[in-house]
Amino acid sequence: RKVIELRKERTSLWVDNYTYWDDLFAFVSNRDLKWAYHNLEVAVRRAGSHGLWVLDREADVQYRWSSGRQLGIDSVRDALLPLSDAEWKRDPIQVAFVADGSRVGVIHASRIHRTEDAGRSGEYSGYLICLTWLNRPWLSQVEV
Repeated sequence: RKVIELRKERTSLWVDNYTYWDDLFAFVSNRDLKWAYHNLEVAVRRAGSHGLWVLDREADVQYRWSSGRQLGIDSVRDALLPLSDAEWKRDPIQVAFVADGSRVGVIHASRIHRTEDAGRSGEYSGYLICLTWLNRPWLSQVEV
């Protein structure tokens, strides 16, 4: 359980750091794919995660990356996006577990805000969602 919590904390920190950043806020509308590759894809790989989505406010995909077969975006939307404004403000990093066949994963999501809005109380441009698959054989050895 402790290992899962540490993994969740690492990904939560990455999502937290990236989602109050003017450049990402602007990316949602300008969709500069070269910028996304160098600033999102490379970073999420280094963070050890397996998938990434940037969605606009209407939950339309603006960018996505995966290290292999990706979880369908509808599963992610269903898990996180029906949340109310109050829920996002209370907990700006939302975490949910998802299953896809024999795989279990954890998704972290946050609304994307401007750099000066570290409290995440102002306008947001969209959502950053990160997926990390948990290895099922490893999970079977973890005491719950």
